[in-house]
Amino acid sequence: MQKLMMTAVAAALLGLSGSAWACSDEVKKDVRDAWKEFGTNKIEEAGTAIKAACGCAPKMTMQCKGFNADGIYQIRNAFGSLADISKTYCTDAASKKEWCAGVKTVVVKNGKEDKTTCQRGAMTVTGNGGSAAVNEGDVKKCVGG
Repeated sequence: MQKLMMTAVAAALLGLSGSAWACSDEVKKDVRDAWKEFGTNKIEEAGTAIKAACGCAPKMTMQCKGFNADGIYQIRNAFGSLADISKTYCTDAASKKEWCAGVKTVVVKNGKEDKTTCQRGAMTVTGNGGSAAVNEGDVKKCVGG
């Protein structure tokens, strides 16, 4: 309960609308510090950019388990790539509707291989020390294009 309360307080203090800090107190201090320094604004910037381009913003979360401080760059890459793609993908009413239906949630996490999967509006971006960046093909899989 205490961890849940601390996570909620941290998210409120950071002003993360529609996004979440999914790291618990068990994560090493260097990872938490790197996220605060390099990652916090990236998830918020991505949400703002996607909403401006497509008219909606997915709920975006990250799971820190398994990431080291350098892995924060993977997380930044994933959210930054998604924001960049939204600007070129959402060009008309039909593409905006596809995006909003196909990318309702985004979770970035550590795993055994670099990949992006989609299932019923949920995009999961997995990084394994490489690049957790999202590409246009990944988005097209999610929106059914």
